[in-house]
Amino acid sequence: MDPYQVLITLPDGYIRDTFFTSKVREKMDEMKNVKFTWNPKKDQQWTEEELAEQLYDKDACIFGWGCPPFKTEVLKKCPKLKLLTVLGGGMKSYIESNMFDETSILLSNQANQMAKSVAEAVIAYALAALRDIPHYDRSMKNHNLWRVDKYYNEGLFYRTIGMVGLGQVGRYVIEFLKPFDVNFLIYDPYVDPASLPYENIQIVSLDEAIEQSDIVSIHAGYTPETHHMMNAEKLQKIRDGALLINTARGGIIDEQALILELQKQRFKAVLDVYEKEPLPIDSGLRELSNVILVPHMAGPTIDMRQYMTLGALYDIEQVLQGKLPAHVVTKEQIQIMT
Repeated sequence: MDPYQVLITLPDGYIRDTFFTSKVREKMDEMKNVKFTWNPKKDQQWTEEELAEQLYDKDACIFGWGCPPFKTEVLKKCPKLKLLTVLGGGMKSYIESNMFDETSILLSNQANQMAKSVAEAVIAYALAALRDIPHYDRSMKNHNLWRVDKYYNEGLFYRTIGMVGLGQVGRYVIEFLKPFDVNFLIYDPYVDPASLPYENIQIVSLDEAIEQSDIVSIHAGYTPETHHMMNAEKLQKIRDGALLINTARGGIIDEQALILELQKQRFKAVLDVYEKEPLPIDSGLRELSNVILVPHMAGPTIDMRQYMTLGALYDIEQVLQGKLPAHVVTKEQIQIMT
């Protein structure tokens, strides 16, 4: 029997190496019935035309950020193609909406591994802000011998955390924070309360999640419905001394309204995402002492990337055995992706 053909679109270079580590390549060597075809270009993606030519006789395709979109008309001309799997979470920008109706190709992603990394970042950001680590780091590096101000920082134990949106990231945050004995107030109009078997969780309104929480963490998807859902009115409801964290999408928060509210020094914020990225050099956020700015790095960390690739390889093995991929993406799911 001829080996199965799997295309890897990521170009040769540093980024690909972080996904295809020695551990991943060992796994690939064990897949004796699979032949992998690599993109030989150095740090350069294939064009749409080159991708179509490479895809024609393949059984599966692993792709990543920056890959050209997969046109449905091209996919219909790939008789053996069974699976497209992305080394990431979002797939909407790569797939045309009619693909599900006009082909039998399956999709999968590695959002689960990404969610773990982002949830880890939420906890790291919360601890850094509550304990004011950046402030004391700067102070000691600015030739201050020791603490030069009133010693004051806070911790994460026994806090009330308001979540705006839930999803995979939020569920991992809940799981990871179990040792901290925190309470959660969750606003998500689409969540089934029965799917949250925890005693320390309440489903509440958006205003309640904002007004009653020590930490407000944004986890909603970015849609027309959630654009600027955290507007001036909502931001004014954040309690004094609280912490706002956004690892979701910048457009969920009205950034100009946030700047005005942060200028009052009522609460702190940690922002990983922005309405415009990169964050403009003249952004008012850069002038504020009560906000920690991170350049969209919540996840996945470099060391987690290999596990995303291993997940993709597992999905390929499943599909080639006639099974559904473990991380299958449905038509309904892709419609609400951002």
